[in-house]
Amino acid sequence: MSKIKPVILLVDDKEENLFSLKNILMDEDCEILTALSAKKGLDILRAQEIACLFLDVHMPEMNGFDMAKIIREDTKINMTPIVFVTAVELGSDKVKRGYDLGALDYLIKPLNPNLVRAKVDLYCQLYQKNKEPE
Repeated sequence: MSKIKPVILLVDDKEENLFSLKNILMDEDCEILTALSAKKGLDILRAQEIACLFLDVHMPEMNGFDMAKIIREDTKINMTPIVFVTAVELGSDKVKRGYDLGALDYLIKPLNPNLVRAKVDLYCQLYQKNKEPE
């Protein structure tokens, strides 16, 4: 029986950030999808099962916190693991808000490639374990 290939979704309004993150993950055993807006990210989430979402906090139109709130209210996608990505050191109130919205973790830019890969490995393993037949 073959393993299910996990899908990682990267949502950021800056193409260069998506390129960097995708480049870090190119050797991982997962499929990488990208979205340049929260709206596009939500469309992808609703169309395809995602093992983990890496979500930029600061985006125009809809920020990462607002997107996470929508995800948590949608019963079809509310169990999607969320890792917030930000270039700004957030205050404790914003970090708490992210965790209250169901974030599993935060990554601060510039990203540490080894840390990012370790997190993706973990989330992919958890996803595959949850998909195994009992």
